Amino acid sequence: MADPSLETCPNFAGDIYAGIHAQEEEDWLAREAEAEKECLESEKKKLKMNGFSLTTAVGDAIVPRPSQFAIQKLNNFEYIELWYFLPDGCKDTLKMSCVIVEDTFSLAKLNDQLTVRLASAFKASRAALPDHELTFFSFLWVKNLFLTHTSTAKWPQLHINSLALFF
Repeated sequence: MADPSLETCPNFAGDIYAGIHAQEEEDWLAREAEAEKECLESEKKKLKMNGFSLTTAVGDAIVPRPSQFAIQKLNNFEYIELWYFLPDGCKDTLKMSCVIVEDTFSLAKLNDQLTVRLASAFKASRAALPDHELTFFSFLWVKNLFLTHTSTAKWPQLHINSLALFF
């Protein structure tokens, strides 16, 4: 058996090992570059918190939201009772939203074709009152909400202005 301490040590800085050393260095640099790329991709995927403005005020009132049925009628320029825009009508919408799930669809016939629409868009409230049964105070109050929702429903400004003058 030979004594390893008596043998000469290999010269790793020599020409024989230069190719092996260069290949290992290239592999190490490639692994480092790939690790850095993965780190950057994971940073991009991380959720980031949006900024906010310190000068923006937060409202202290919740705007009443009428039913999808009423909004659909407004978007189609159809007649809708003003009761749907009263707080009672909006509360009724909240109660009905517990009964009719937002993802519930129903079939509808449109121009001899069968279509799928949200079920809440077809459900009229049983508690809805005709306009002539509203109190004068309710009528004065609800007209402003109605005009607000007509502007969000993309009604022509000329029509909104004429309704505002009428009321």
